[in-house]
Amino acid sequence: MILIVRHGQAKAKEEDPQRGLSAEGQAEVERLAGALRPLVPLLAEIRHSGKLRAEQTASILSRAVGGRVRACPGLDPEDPPASTAAELEAATVNLAVVGHLPHLNRLLSYLLLGREAPELFRLPAAGVVCLERKEGLWQVLWMLTPEIVKRQAAKPAGRARPEWRT
Repeated sequence: MILIVRHGQAKAKEEDPQRGLSAEGQAEVERLAGALRPLVPLLAEIRHSGKLRAEQTASILSRAVGGRVRACPGLDPEDPPASTAAELEAATVNLAVVGHLPHLNRLLSYLLLGREAPELFRLPAAGVVCLERKEGLWQVLWMLTPEIVKRQAAKPAGRARPEWRT
């Protein structure tokens, strides 16, 4: 199982040249981490781009779902997805990749279609897509957005399963 995660909302460059997570971005990632805890097995590793906002997102996720946090090349916004895709296809453990747009949208298309375009997803900040590889093909198991996480957190306790709107 692979989680493709976009970092939380970042501060404006004028406010923080390193563009760390904003207060809202941190809160969204904390909510996402709480929602992931019962959904995913412990992760072996959480890879990130090395940019502060991705590293902070990876650290928050690690506290909830485990995984060694590690900066990896090839996850910057404009990097081509082929090398990351090859690494994910070779992975034998559950892991997460925390990165940026447009790279993550291109990576998802590359994994699912074998090419970067068209972009199949528009992954929002603090959003995640869960993939699994079966019989040589990647499949989408589920996707969470900040809106879904927030809506589910507001539901009364005791609901057996989430209610999805179509």
